[in-house]
Formats: sequence, structure tokens, C-alpha cells
Amino acid sequence: MIPMTAPSEAERERQKRAAAARAVEEVADGMVLGLGSGSTAEFALESLARRVAQGLRIAAIPTSERTEALARHLGVPLTSSPNIAGST
Repeated sequence: MIPMTAPSEAERERQKRAAAARAVEEVADGMVLGLGSGSTAEFALESLARRVAQGLRIAAIPTSERTEALARHLGVPLTSSPNIAGST
């Protein structure tokens, strides 16, 4: 039997970043997103901010003050309601 070892902290961070980036690839124009909290959510928010800077049009609802502050800092557009322009 091959002994299992836990991934290093650096490897865990790499995996989290990769998972976050992959999730953000699924985001399309016009979506309303819930922004979670935690390290993987922060990595996703960084990836999302890059896409927004490239022209992606979304609205996001933060789940915490920390996430809200980071989203504002990164330029991710926020809303407090899923009922945004044109949706019912």
C-alpha cells in the first residue's frame, strides 16, 4: 500500500487557485453571482475581477463585509438584490 501524504500548503493554494479560475471560466455576461467567503472565494474574486476588467458584465452579491470590501477594491460591480435591471 502506498502511504498517502497531505499536500503541502503551496500545493493546496495552487489547487484552490486552479479550482477558482476554472469556476470563473463558467461565468457569462449578465449573470448575478453570489460571492462567498474564504480563501478559495478570494482567489475566484481575483479571477473574476480580471474578467470584469476585460469587459465581462456581471453583478455580484457579497456574503460578508470582507468579501464586499475586496470586491469593491478589485472593481467588481455589486448589487444587494438579485432583481437587477431587466430581471423579474
